[in-house]
Amino acid sequence: MQKIKALNKNEIEKHYQAFSPLEIKPKIHIFPELDSTNSYAKQFLKENPLESHGSIIIAEKQSAGRGRLGRSFTSNTDEGLYISFILNTDNLPVPLITPYVSLALVRSIKSIWNIDAKIKWVNDVFIGTKKIAGILTEASFSSQEKGLSQVIVGIGINIFQKESCFPVELQAIAGSIYQALLDRASVSIDSENNKTEVDEDFMELFFASKNIFTAQLIHNVFRILTQDIHKISENIAEYKAYSNILGKEVLVLQGDKSFLAKAVDINEEGHLIIEDALGKKQEILSGEVSIRLPTQ
Repeated sequence: MQKIKALNKNEIEKHYQAFSPLEIKPKIHIFPELDSTNSYAKQFLKENPLESHGSIIIAEKQSAGRGRLGRSFTSNTDEGLYISFILNTDNLPVPLITPYVSLALVRSIKSIWNIDAKIKWVNDVFIGTKKIAGILTEASFSSQEKGLSQVIVGIGINIFQKESCFPVELQAIAGSIYQALLDRASVSIDSENNKTEVDEDFMELFFASKNIFTAQLIHNVFRILTQDIHKISENIAEYKAYSNILGKEVLVLQGDKSFLAKAVDINEEGHLIIEDALGKKQEILSGEVSIRLPTQ
């Protein structure tokens, strides 16, 4: 496999400054390895409560990556991007944070690699039938009177992994940007025998793209959670356009119960609207249930 260009703070900042200007400036911290970028961000926020807004924690590897509902996220390799954002929430509609960041992520994937990724409500990103990224949003409360004061948003995305990099039990459901681009970068040299070769120039550019993608992701997250935060109708309409569950039958897991329902809408509070077999509609919040596609 070609060599992955390492993350570089100066290069990320240079790319970030080339995008359309935003009021917020990223404060980037890169580490060779952490247990979890979100866990480190929590401690960083505790130690720097007045200076943490706009801080970004990035790890080349994670030894104990976490996902939603306590699930683990395989991230003990530098072939992914593991990044957490710390932001004040003065003007943030909290239930929309995860959908908004999901939208920022698929925008970034499209912008840098021209891939149409999809969102599985509320926090997973797919290419085809394989999950390539997950988002974990965790809140911080300053006091009961003031309520929510900061939010930590962690993103883990599989970029350069081959299928063999994943545990055997995940290979059928976990994917990466590399796997998605490999077919596009392959050129047929013998159609009768189905032989291909890879466009090496294209792949060389891909393996050097981690810093610019990181800068694009930071910019898109900051933009949607700051200056575009109140464009709710527009953002939710775009989020729904990227959905891979709307109009489909899904398995709803609620506590120790599960049932099949049709996903029919996502409202402007970020809640999923489902319809059961009797035609009864129900509005569900992300913290209440887990959604699975029939193929999962």
